[in-house]
Amino acid sequence: MGRFPMRGGIPVIFPQFGSMGNLPMHGLVKAAMWEIVETSKDPNGAVYALLRTGDTEVTRALWPHAFRATMRVTLDEALSSSLTIQNTGDTPFAFQCALHTYLRVGDVQRVTVHGLERATMESP
Repeated sequence: MGRFPMRGGIPVIFPQFGSMGNLPMHGLVKAAMWEIVETSKDPNGAVYALLRTGDTEVTRALWPHAFRATMRVTLDEALSSSLTIQNTGDTPFAFQCALHTYLRVGDVQRVTVHGLERATMESP
């Protein structure tokens, strides 16, 4: 896991956000190797890719839980992404998770965000 901040793309934050625990900043998978599991088109014609990573000897030395993270990135009229975290072990665990996107914009004063009307935020 790198010591330097990454910029661009969609960094995946798991199992902790920022420095809100004992793990490296933003957790274990931000700098992990991801495997491309599948690329195809869905029934509506949108192109998608499934990417997957999971626990390793390195992650288990820092955080003793077995997991699998699967990310789906879909490109149609818009780009969308989703993330699924699966506990593949026998022990329950609590975690924080986020898709921490960086977006380059020409003028921050003219930026709007849509689609969060029903979103809620829980305090850690």
